[in-house]
Amino acid sequence: MATTSNTLLENYILETEVTQNDHFTIYHGYREIDSSPVIIKVVTPLYTGDEFFVRRFKQIAKQAAQLEHPNIISTDEAEQEGDLLFVAQDDIEARSLAEVIEAEGPFSPQRTQFIAGQIASALDYAHQKSVIHGDLSAQQVYLGANDQVFIANFGQAQIFHGTNLIKHAQAIQSPETLAPERVQGQGPSRPADLYALGILCYHMLAKRPPFTGPASAILHAQAHRQPRPLYQLNARVSIGMSRVIERMLSKGMELRYNTGAEFTRALAMAHHNKKPGSHFAHLTPLTEREHNPVLSFSTLFYVSSGLILILFVAALFAWAGYELGLRQVEAQVSTPQLIITTTLPIEQNLAEAQLILPTTRSSLSIQISPTPSPTQEPTATPIRSFTSLTDALLPTPTLPITTGSPTVRLVLTPTLTAAPQATSTPTTPPTPAYFIPEGQGMFVFFNPTGYDLIIDLTGPTNTSMLVPPNQRHEFLLDPGPYQYIVHTPTGEWLDTVVATFDLPQGQLVEKDYYSDFD
Repeated sequence: MATTSNTLLENYILETEVTQNDHFTIYHGYREIDSSPVIIKVVTPLYTGDEFFVRRFKQIAKQAAQLEHPNIISTDEAEQEGDLLFVAQDDIEARSLAEVIEAEGPFSPQRTQFIAGQIASALDYAHQKSVIHGDLSAQQVYLGANDQVFIANFGQAQIFHGTNLIKHAQAIQSPETLAPERVQGQGPSRPADLYALGILCYHMLAKRPPFTGPASAILHAQAHRQPRPLYQLNARVSIGMSRVIERMLSKGMELRYNTGAEFTRALAMAHHNKKPGSHFAHLTPLTEREHNPVLSFSTLFYVSSGLILILFVAALFAWAGYELGLRQVEAQVSTPQLIITTTLPIEQNLAEAQLILPTTRSSLSIQISPTPSPTQEPTATPIRSFTSLTDALLPTPTLPITTGSPTVRLVLTPTLTAAPQATSTPTTPPTPAYFIPEGQGMFVFFNPTGYDLIIDLTGPTNTSMLVPPNQRHEFLLDPGPYQYIVHTPTGEWLDTVVATFDLPQGQLVEKDYYSDFD
């Protein structure tokens, strides 16, 4: 229950005490500078006497304060006044994801994708800033209006991290989302955050996390057991979507998706190409099968043989007709003369005449005659004739008239010639010319397979991209050592490739799916 507090700080007013645990006493209050509501977390006095802890707490709070993302709750830098060590963060109108799942779960695949996409975006942003959450759970994620996501407490789990998580159980805030490598004693990491994102998706779709029970049982299951497939728990979840989440929950870090964006993209593609979650085939009742006898093997053999023979004969005739057409002599087709008469101003260049010429190759005669005045007799005497289009497009000649306009008479005799046959020598497409900006290198990946491939790059520049079949993608990257992971969007059909390369400044490195395949 909230209680009134009389504690005063230099920049904050502590209004009520909300709750207390082994690490913090949490208050509701306001910033003095703008009266905006805040949540103030005061560290338990047991830790404030440790100089190393205080320095570490301030450093992590400073990193978190630099995060500016619509799905991350804004946090101020840590402050210390006397024996009080505290940090303040914005107070928001939202419910925890755990509370919403309990009241409204399980979520639909569409709602889960929408929420997971926001969480993934916040994680990728923080990871690019070298900030790890370390304790992502349904209690640390909040949903506001229209399911807007807010994530709290980035980095704070690192303050209490111990070398042996099982013995130091008090340091574990959320065993339900703890990655297997962390159970074994490793510290917070990007793959561990992404594992927690996979757990949250499982929780939203199944209305419970994959492992429940006492903390020790959950930790053992995280390290050694596989969760039950989601499509068996929620009929709305497709098999493909279930497998995408299963991959994110792999025990090996190298098998998980490399970024949150890659994971949510695979999630969306699996749902878009969904197959029913039920894996039971439809069985025709016996009474229906008796009224629909199956063709015998011999009948099927003769029918299929006849169809193959018909197709072979049709293909033979088509080939013969094609060869006959290739041997035809080029034919020249004579067409009647095309006579075009137009009137142009005397000062206008005859190049305007090309606008009305046909595009066929033609023998051409152009005649220019003056247009007689009403009192003159018409004359057929041409002023100038042309036998080629090149001559006709020369500047307008000087005409022996001072009034009126010339009549341009174009007499064309088109000659249509069959197009030349294409040579059988294949043309090799030119190698694209790559421009590499100063201070960067280029990595080019080609997909020679028949499947969409996701390539994830980890190094000085972290990125991921979907490369369609028989296409290539160019990555402009900062120079340095890189690891790349190649896999299909759902993790099926092709084996995952994990390899490394060094990218020098100004240089080009080319790879494909088979370059480093073992």
